[in-house]
Amino acid sequence: MAFKEDWWTEEEVQYLIENVMFKTTKVIAEELNRTESSTHYKLKFLRDKGLIEYTPRETKTVYRLESKYNMPVKEILNKMHWVDEKSIKTMSTELGLSRKCISDLMDSLGIKRRGMSDSQNNRYKHSTEEERKAITKKANEALRSRGYVPRPHMTGENHMNWKGGLGTYTCCHCGKEFERPPSHVHNLDFLVCSDACRCAEMSIRFSDGNNSLWRGGKIKHRGNGWKKTKTMIKTRDGHKCRICGITEEESLNENGCSLEVHHKVPYRITKDNDPENLVTVCNKCHKLFEDLWFNEEDVVKKTFGISIRQFYRECVSDNEVD
Repeated sequence: MAFKEDWWTEEEVQYLIENVMFKTTKVIAEELNRTESSTHYKLKFLRDKGLIEYTPRETKTVYRLESKYNMPVKEILNKMHWVDEKSIKTMSTELGLSRKCISDLMDSLGIKRRGMSDSQNNRYKHSTEEERKAITKKANEALRSRGYVPRPHMTGENHMNWKGGLGTYTCCHCGKEFERPPSHVHNLDFLVCSDACRCAEMSIRFSDGNNSLWRGGKIKHRGNGWKKTKTMIKTRDGHKCRICGITEEESLNENGCSLEVHHKVPYRITKDNDPENLVTVCNKCHKLFEDLWFNEEDVVKKTFGISIRQFYRECVSDNEVD
């Protein structure tokens, strides 16, 4: 159910239409037992529907402008906004009115604002399609009679950046056809229709051996007898880290893991568990050792005389890589 403030009877609307030119909004609101704000917005609605020409507030402004310039207010605003191509901000400064007041006047007179679509003008909001065409035609004829030539619509083929519209492409992952603006296409070898296809295709193209940073993956085992060799090396080193001297018990308490055995030269290169190549370290020191061997490419090149990528492709078997 509508509120009392929003519900107007036919008698009240008729009273507004008959007295709008002779009384102020405040007086009309008091006589109808309405708020001034509610009455004002109802008058604006009637103006947009074409039932009244001006609201009481606009009537004072119209009278003052017509007395000052000795010409109809519609011609004043049309000339300034369309012929002189002045913005509403400039017009408000020259006329001494607020921008909202000028915008309301232009809406009440059916003057279309520059840079605004038909749907944004209040005159068009409460009219049918035929009425909109008639208003637009009448406004354009009035502007042409004053020497103004409307600019062509800068859309479609008339636009300077037109590139033929949407193009049809095929997804490189699922094979589905999709449309996309040519300006959004940067790589013809990697065209995908959705984020899901993009992620799936990138997972295929940049995983395992296809990735430039691929180092052969995780090795599942360290050769036969690795557990015995690991225990032997820890016993040899006294169950202490050779770098920081931490014991097995201290490593469990501080790092949450036991001591580890590190290959000085990575196992994936030598495939050898020679005791001279093994050393007992804690978890923290093990990470430091791995950082030292980050640049493996120089080591492989000096040892085998081939590139790191060629080495992992030819020398690392599939059953040793995850």
